[in-house]
Amino acid sequence: MAKTRNADDRSISSGRILLGGVVGIVLTLVLTFGAALALSRELLPLRACSWLGPLIIGLAAFFSAWTAARKNGKKLMCGLLAAVLYGCGMMIAGLLLFSTPMQTGRLLLSMGALLLGGFGGVFSAGFAD
Repeated sequence: MAKTRNADDRSISSGRILLGGVVGIVLTLVLTFGAALALSRELLPLRACSWLGPLIIGLAAFFSAWTAARKNGKKLMCGLLAAVLYGCGMMIAGLLLFSTPMQTGRLLLSMGALLLGGFGGVFSAGFAD
């Protein structure tokens, strides 16, 4: 018996989740490099650094979740798993690179940006194809 298209769409695509996580990490690197370049050339004021980090995290989580949820039946699950994969990857990289612990307020702000970006990416991908 042949599978219908709906049966294929209802599976969780691990490849899409991994691709979404990689898209988020690459986008974070590109945006961070661009922000550092703009700060070093004094195109952005130094006080912009306080909101630049959560903005980059939110944007990267948005595109990470959007990439994973775009052509998948379980959009919410795939998108949020990709955003969580991105967030965990960035936290592990931060722990390996910097030995000082993150402040609680900064951690909560980053997690909020990650969640908002993840949900935003899933919702913008739409729930119906």
